Amino acid sequence: MVDLCISYSIEIIPVPGANSLLPALTGSGLDFEKFYYYGWLSPKKEIRQKELFNLKNRKELIVLLDTPYRLKALLSDIVRVFGKYCRVVIAFDLTLPTERFFRDSAQEILKEVEAKNLKGEFVLLLDNRRNRI
Repeated sequence: MVDLCISYSIEIIPVPGANSLLPALTGSGLDFEKFYYYGWLSPKKEIRQKELFNLKNRKELIVLLDTPYRLKALLSDIVRVFGKYCRVVIAFDLTLPTERFFRDSAQEILKEVEAKNLKGEFVLLLDNRRNRI
């Protein structure tokens, strides 16, 4: 769409504003010199697991998004595909009073999310560059 506007000499002025990607990266404590933004995974479990399996060979930080009610399922799938020691950072409820960063293995974060029944907006950073914490 932007390229179409430009082709018609329509001036494009980006407005800086709220986004979740940069705050998640900068607050993660991870090296994000190179990262791969995958975005939203499929809501269907089988397809989501295939998508994760296809991401397993990537050797940069992987950025994922999903809905609050699928956080547990996503973490379970990450444990299944990448292993329980896969390093994950979740930027949870950014810009809200409940904002928090979870930094641990996928398995440990899953346990905490299940124990506290956490639901909220999140950005998940999957650090597959080194698979153990």
